[in-house]
Amino acid sequence: MRTTSTSKFALAAILALALSAAANAKVVGDNIATVNGEPILRSEYDHNLQALTERYRATMPRFFEQKDADKQLQDMVMDQMLEAVLVEQAAEQAKVQVHDRDIDERVEKLKKQVVSADDSIKTPTEAETQAAFDKELKLEGLTYEEFRDKLRRQLEAEKYVQESLRPMVKQPSDEEVQKFFDKVQSVIKGSTATLAGMDKDDAQEVTGLAMQLKDMSAERVQVSHIFFKAPDTAPVADRSKAYETAKDVKKQLDNGADFAELARKYSQDAESASRGGDIGAIVRGMGLPLEFEKQAFALPVGQISEPFESPLGYHIVKVMDHVAAQPLRLDEIKERLATFMMNQQFRAELAKMVKKLREKASITMTDAANAKADAKARN
Repeated sequence: MRTTSTSKFALAAILALALSAAANAKVVGDNIATVNGEPILRSEYDHNLQALTERYRATMPRFFEQKDADKQLQDMVMDQMLEAVLVEQAAEQAKVQVHDRDIDERVEKLKKQVVSADDSIKTPTEAETQAAFDKELKLEGLTYEEFRDKLRRQLEAEKYVQESLRPMVKQPSDEEVQKFFDKVQSVIKGSTATLAGMDKDDAQEVTGLAMQLKDMSAERVQVSHIFFKAPDTAPVADRSKAYETAKDVKKQLDNGADFAELARKYSQDAESASRGGDIGAIVRGMGLPLEFEKQAFALPVGQISEPFESPLGYHIVKVMDHVAAQPLRLDEIKERLATFMMNQQFRAELAKMVKKLREKASITMTDAANAKADAKARN
């Protein structure tokens, strides 16, 4: 394990929004804030807020059950944008520089990420990859030169943070990892005492890790499926047609047809269809329809279900593997726990750095709704 990889992981908390949802600095609009005289545009703030809101709706829908969910996201985006600018400015003052090859490598990585998000492109050629990337830049209102300048500044900020904080992040001892393992196990068992006194963000991170490890040790099945889309809100005729198609496909399977081949041909779950229907390992309670979960855990390994209905449509499931619940073993997750602990160290040091930068900075909020962020900058 290296602290450099730890640094890159934690730094994303500050810089993640900047490239994925960055509006052109030349966009006409008023400033929502200035940081040491550098403006943050309202259009850029709105764009980032929309991106983060969509991300939370897709990955953490229960977050919006909180009454102040929107305000939390607004504060989160404003803090991230202010802090990103502060770190970039600090890197500039320290005269940190990155090589063109570093920028080229990151550009290529981002190109692949853009094209991989386009379901319509299965095996992209170099020309298709470039076209998808150019399209994304156009949507964001950036020329390629502006994009590279922005990327250079962010890579310089990343390098500045890594070089400044790397010496402060220490490899935890075996005893420290053991104690943390015991804490995580208590959280898995439902104890809240372990989280008492923790910073809210740290408590959420530890809880998330505990739930991931719980899933790793839980009973799970490796499943492939063929999906026929017919939500329960669809007309009866459409649902009937989907069911008939599912029955026809099952008949082909009974006659010896290859499951993966039929999944690629018929399944309307594009992501798993491209893998021959494979949706990976599932555990109970992970959010799949109850009907799907029941079938998956009941089927013997290697057997294929009859078509069955869920609120989403009709499914045919094949179980590839079934693993019984197992106790967590420290020796199997020791490295993962140590990396997590190093990330926590890094985030704590990063928070200290940003706090010092904010204390020295001249930050002006021009939006009354974000007066709280202005007050925080002065404290």
